[in-house]
Parts: sequence; structure tokens; C-alpha cells
Amino acid sequence: NIGASGTCNVNINCVEGQNWQRQKRGVARMNMLVGGRRYLCTGTLINNTRNDGAMLFLTAHHCGAGATPLERQQWQFYFNFERPGCSNQGTPPDQMLTGAELLASAPISNGSDFQLLRIAQTAPREWNLFWNGWNRTDNPGNSGVTIHHPGGDSKKISTYWETTTPATPSFGLAGTMTPNSAWRVVWAPTLNGHGVTEGGSSGSPLFNENGLVIGTLAGGDATCSQITLPDFFG
Repeated sequence: NIGASGTCNVNINCVEGQNWQRQKRGVARMNMLVGGRRYLCTGTLINNTRNDGAMLFLTAHHCGAGATPLERQQWQFYFNFERPGCSNQGTPPDQMLTGAELLASAPISNGSDFQLLRIAQTAPREWNLFWNGWNRTDNPGNSGVTIHHPGGDSKKISTYWETTTPATPSFGLAGTMTPNSAWRVVWAPTLNGHGVTEGGSSGSPLFNENGLVIGTLAGGDATCSQITLPDFFG
């Protein structure tokens, strides 16, 4: 939870997040009930072509896979869960929505590890949320970020400058993804750290240089002690 992420990670309100203040407002920390136990992930509100503010939420399939419809009714989504500044000081606001319905998904094994939900509750207007746009073409991201909640911590940002490349990652018992259904990403050092991902970051959106979602975090090997290893976004 708060303070659980590695020290290399960068708070969203550091200078690294200056150009991502709209996108961050769609990203939420997830607390999921599955088989009577609680798990943490990340995801984002995404827009639709009607631009009607439907509570559509994108995350990874492995986030809560196997949950029953009744358990999904108890899932929790924490928005604006972030430190007010760049330091690890201050308490995130209590802005939580409860309940979700599964609309569509594909697993890690022979899939792209995505899950599209509809959140049951509508957020108050004063929360100032943002519905992120997306690009489903095969065009790589030349640069960009992910915004996420590693370890369930307050919102962090990780940055990449190398162009993403298609990949077919394998995650042991979880299986191998559909060929070239993932983007391979290597994170870059920035002014306030070297953001990576951790447990709890799964499902976080990968943004390209145009601020559009091009993937969701399936997994990878990047950590604060292995900062040059890649992550993979379906």
C-alpha cells in the first residue's frame, strides 16, 4: 500500500508527470476480491466513440481472472490516489468507486491479456476524471510513459525513450501470448529516479508520444534492482 513501492519509482506529480496531468486522471488503483482474497492492480478509464462518459475501464485479464460476478461487485477503484507533490509526503484523497461488470477479455495464454470492465458507480463530477483515448493500430510508441500503482502505492510514472517493439512474451505457467501481441518496453532514467513496474502495476496503460493508450501491462522483469530489463504490454 502507501510507501510499498521501490525507491527508484517516480511520483506522478514530479516534473516527469508534468505533460501527463490529463492522462493521470483516468488511472486508478484496483483492489479486487478473487476467491475470497484481495489483490492489487492498475487500470484506466477509456473513452468510446460516442464520447458519452460511459464508465469503461481497461486493465489486464490476469487482474482478477477467475472472479465471480458477485465478487466483481465488491471490486474497488481508487481514483486520484496520488501524492500532492513530488516527495512521498501527503495523503491521497479518498475517492473510491465500487463494483464492476466484465464486458470482454482475453487471457495471457494465446491472447493479449486484456480485460474491459464497466464500473458500476458513476464518479462525482468534482473528481475531475479523464477518459483516456487509445490507438489500436500496430504503430509502435516512439516515446511515452506508463502511469501505475506499484505495490498499491500512490500513483507513479515510468518513462521510455526507445521505440517499442512487437514481442511474444512467455510467463511460465500463465502461458505464452499470441505472437506479436505485446509491446516490449525498456524504461529510461529521468530527473527524479528510474521508474519501473512492480506487482500492483499490472494492467496499467502504456501511453505513446501522442498521449494515447497502446497497451496494458501483462508483466516483465524490470525492478529497481534490474532497471534495464524489459516489460511487456498487451
